[in-house]
Amino acid sequence: MQKIDTKTIVKVLESSKHDIDIWDILSEFDEETEEEILEFIEENRDEFEIFLHTTLYHVMNRLKNRMAFASNKED
Repeated sequence: MQKIDTKTIVKVLESSKHDIDIWDILSEFDEETEEEILEFIEENRDEFEIFLHTTLYHVMNRLKNRMAFASNKED
């Protein structure tokens, strides 16, 4: 199995957070659910933006910590 440098993985994850789009996420839902979600988002856009950015930040940090831990464990 090919090993990838942890720094490379972190760079990819950090650049990917800007590529994550609500439409990618919504494509996982059926049309009716998607419509309900969009309606909710439109009614609560500011709060949703804060929630989304906070969530992504948290996920990215957690992944970085786990990769660092796994990398140290391999050494």
